[in-house]
Amino acid sequence: MSKISVFVNFLLDSKVFLVTLLVLFANADQAKGGEKHNPVEALILGSKLPEFMPGSGMLFIEQNPSKIKVIRSILSKFGLSQKIIWNPKSNEPTYYLSLQKKISKPQIEFRKINPIKYRLRIHNARGDFPIVLSETFDNGWKAYLVPWTAQPLSSLIKTSIELLPKYQILEANKKNQATLNELSEFLKDGWVTDIKNKLPSETTLHSLINDLGKPRKFYTTDFISKNYFGSIQNNNLPAYNIWETWFPQEISLNCIQSEEDNQNCTARKLNLKKQRSWDSHAIQWPDLLHWKINAFANSWWIETNLIRQLSELHNLKTSYYLLNPDGSIDFEIVLEFWPQRLFYIGGIFSAIVFCFCTTVLFLRRLTTPSTTRGSRFPYDDLNRE
Repeated sequence: MSKISVFVNFLLDSKVFLVTLLVLFANADQAKGGEKHNPVEALILGSKLPEFMPGSGMLFIEQNPSKIKVIRSILSKFGLSQKIIWNPKSNEPTYYLSLQKKISKPQIEFRKINPIKYRLRIHNARGDFPIVLSETFDNGWKAYLVPWTAQPLSSLIKTSIELLPKYQILEANKKNQATLNELSEFLKDGWVTDIKNKLPSETTLHSLINDLGKPRKFYTTDFISKNYFGSIQNNNLPAYNIWETWFPQEISLNCIQSEEDNQNCTARKLNLKKQRSWDSHAIQWPDLLHWKINAFANSWWIETNLIRQLSELHNLKTSYYLLNPDGSIDFEIVLEFWPQRLFYIGGIFSAIVFCFCTTVLFLRRLTTPSTTRGSRFPYDDLNRE
């Protein structure tokens, strides 16, 4: 199986988050004649580069027209080298820019709470990197930095000693589920931070709809996957409430253009808007760093210095990251499709209206005199005569 086949199958089937080891982007305007290229064809063509491998990503600047300056500014720090591949269909060369320096790769632990909400815990992050969500790109997808909620290492070790003997691998999951030895290594490395199944104690709208009328057996420890390209699916991570990301604080990240260079965003101004009384502790990641990648997917560029500075610059009482002994950090991010909130709000409003109407009808029935309820129409007596 070719590298691109492995990569595409991984994207479409498992929908696991990827950390790109190498980011590539093609500039269609540089191609001979300036003709546009099909991004999917360019992705397949670019997979022939020796640098491209499963876990790589490709950006197309024509798909991110409003963010070209910040993309060039960020990627230029890694050093860019030009690669040329001859396109047999158009009989023209296609130009690619590849990174000369590798992106520092953290470890990702995640849970798919429902089709529109994912929780990620990023471990051992040292530098800046992109994360990829293999769902069709939409501006409605948002990334939220949330307070670090993982239990301390001492508590995790105590919990794991109690629960590991009860860890089960179902027959249907043998190929994808982590073995007991692999899970023990994940816990040792800090790549898995929770192994207790929370489904019996937590209720989500998605679980209510899916499990309605379906008896389900609960296991002490839910599914934990093998380590695929730096991503581990852990269904034991908490779901929390649906409104944890509602009314988030916002980061204003303005691109400041230098007078000498009108192509690059040489500096970015960081500002955290003042928190209101009803705001949650979630912080929305800047939309300027939300890009379309691999011709269809969502990608967010994560700057670890930005996360470190939040607490220092704005005296936030909540801790958004855990500092590791080696200087790397762990932090937690929620990816969510925010238009789904309109469905929730509509459902809540409909339920309130239904309850109100039902209550009014019930009270009206109670307050109606019994003589009125038992009266007959005049023509009933005429018919009897």
